[in-house]
Order: sequence, then structure tokens, then C-alpha cells
Amino acid sequence: FCYNLRSEFKHKKDMLSPQDLNILDEIGFWVSKTSTSDASKRIVELKHFYDEHGKLPTQQSNRSLYEFGRNLRNKYKHKKDMLSPQDLNVLNEIDFWVCKTSVVSKRILELKQFYDEHGELPTNRSNKSLCIFGRNLRN
Repeated sequence: FCYNLRSEFKHKKDMLSPQDLNILDEIGFWVSKTSTSDASKRIVELKHFYDEHGKLPTQQSNRSLYEFGRNLRNKYKHKKDMLSPQDLNVLNEIDFWVCKTSVVSKRILELKQFYDEHGELPTNRSNKSLCIFGRNLRN
């Protein structure tokens, strides 16, 4: 019931009465405690990794933590207000939201070289990795 109500009314809060909204806000209804606490634990792991290595994890250095970071970045790119202020502070401390421009510039050059060579943008068949990069760049 809670999951369905959260999902259905998350972006339609104006459909609930002010009294119902106040009650739901008081009990912390809009925040899923399990997912928040799990994410907070992983965010702390990201911070420890960053403190130890001076950079964020890569697929080679810590695949699990890298994938968590990638998923977190994609999920909350435009919804940072859904994270706790503490988690946001930690992520801002390690420049989590900042994309490394040298890596992006390199991939954009690869995209241009592909286009120059083939006369079209890459597809999943022709160059899946570059195609996904281009799709993510658009979004």
C-alpha cells in the first residue's frame, strides 16, 4: 500500500488534501527509509574510497562501487532534492556531480572521428559503447 501510494502521488501531491499531506509529511512518508539508508551507506563508502585514492572508483578499481555511483548519478541527476542534505554534502565534497571534462572531451572526439569515418552516428551494432555515450550526452 505504502509503495503504491508513494509512487502514485509523489508528483501529484496537489491531489491530496492539505490535512492528508501534513500527516504524511509528519511521519516521513515520502522518504523510503530502507533505500535512503542503503544509499547513505554506499555514499559513505564512496567518500572513503575517494579519501583513500584521491579519485572516484572506476570499473577496474572497484566495479561495484563504480556501478553504484553511475546509477546514483543517473537516478538523481535532476532530482538531487530526493537525497538527504548530509548525503548531498558528502557527494559535493568529493565533486561527485562534476563530470571530468578531459574524459568527456576525449569521447566527443571519438564520436566525431566515428562520424567522419562512417558518415553517421554510432548504433548499438556499430559501436555500442560510443552509442550509449552519445545517448547519455543527449539526456
